[in-house]
Amino acid sequence: MNEQDPSTVLTPQRSILHAKERKKPSVAVLTIREQQRTKLGRITQTVATMANKIVNGYIKEGFEKVGDIFRANLESGLDKGGNFSVYYHNELVVDIWGGFADEEAGRLWKKEDLTASFSITKSVAAMVVAHLVDRKVLDYEEKVCTYWPEFAQNGKGSVTLEQLLSHQAGVAGLEVPFSLSMLRDNPSELCKLLAAQRPLWQLGNGFGYHPTTFGLYVDMIVRKVDRKWRGVSDYFREEIALPFGIDFHIGLPKHLQYRATREQLVTPFNHFADLLKSPKYKGDPEAARAVVSNRPSDYGGVKCMNDPDQREIQAPSTHGHGTAEALAKLYGILANGGMLGEQRLLSSDVIKKIQRPLVAGYCKTYGFDTMFSVGFMNTGVIEGGETSLLFGHLGFGGKYAMADTEHGVGMAYLTCNNRPKDGISESPEIFLSLNDAVYDCILKVENKNEPRKTYYFYSDFVKVGGKVEMKS
Repeated sequence: MNEQDPSTVLTPQRSILHAKERKKPSVAVLTIREQQRTKLGRITQTVATMANKIVNGYIKEGFEKVGDIFRANLESGLDKGGNFSVYYHNELVVDIWGGFADEEAGRLWKKEDLTASFSITKSVAAMVVAHLVDRKVLDYEEKVCTYWPEFAQNGKGSVTLEQLLSHQAGVAGLEVPFSLSMLRDNPSELCKLLAAQRPLWQLGNGFGYHPTTFGLYVDMIVRKVDRKWRGVSDYFREEIALPFGIDFHIGLPKHLQYRATREQLVTPFNHFADLLKSPKYKGDPEAARAVVSNRPSDYGGVKCMNDPDQREIQAPSTHGHGTAEALAKLYGILANGGMLGEQRLLSSDVIKKIQRPLVAGYCKTYGFDTMFSVGFMNTGVIEGGETSLLFGHLGFGGKYAMADTEHGVGMAYLTCNNRPKDGISESPEIFLSLNDAVYDCILKVENKNEPRKTYYFYSDFVKVGGKVEMKS
């Protein structure tokens, strides 16, 4: 018998026609079914093998090592699928993708795929604030209640915008039930809940990462001051994404969701339990409990982002979707003085403020060992004995986007195959391996032969003599 497509061998119609003729499948039918299972197994295995070897995209001459590392990560199983992009002096030099965009369906990654960036979205929201600061609509040093009088409730009257953006305000969670869908369905009620929240710690007593509420507070402030009453998502789309050609969306509209990758957890993860049992955790367990115990009722974990209704919510802490190329381009503009051709995104003065940390050390909630400026994470670098700081943001499961003003680099890595570790380190191995390969190439292009190391953790950076100029 010649091997045929199983669908032509045994169709549902044929099964029905023969149902009365036999109560049990014949040996021939069983053989066919076994052939089907074997063939499907071979197909699945072939797709998995292809996913581990095929890397598509563009690599400029001189950056081939980046492609080699990306492929090696796939072949070793460290990476199950992702997208990595680099802009160097506003020129695209790397844009590659490979592996699974949806492992369950066996769908391989494509150029146009849009991925949930999770907390990288916070930095995009911070860019919206920076845009308004640049236009003198907002002031980082001004009190939040100047723009939003109700925010002053429960002792928050002295909190400045930069303190809120650098996770110092203590409003890292809400102590009343709420949902992210309130942003869409009842923003005025959500605004009241946010304004009434008491600080979880006293201002001046450290900082603690605001995983969900960061973007909600920023969204309300933007609505208060924008003359069109736009939230972060609409402002970003109209003022930044469309004018600069950035394929990034805060809340993914349903008509674009056919491009979405499918989120999965590669490793098991119980956020609160994993957080507290980690030997690295040096935060405040009570602060962490307050944040984790009352998360949004409609946002229970990474996989809920696969719900189309959830994806489209315009939540500026977590619901950004885009390509790595879009984020690398966006950060690349900031790395090159805020200019793209004749267009200006941000002034150099505002970019300097983004680069300067306001807080550093272990945060009170998640125990992140990091630095924060006005909504951005800062990462230390030592190159040739000189210290510099990158700025950007991590995203759940190993995602990362950043800018380097020293070399004019914007870089981003996105994946839907999330590899959380302990809630603290966010598994940066994949990004750091690609980051190191990029700079090996750049230093050769620039004819430099100096040692360079990126320090993901703040404590490691200062331990080796890294210098941080904090705002006084």
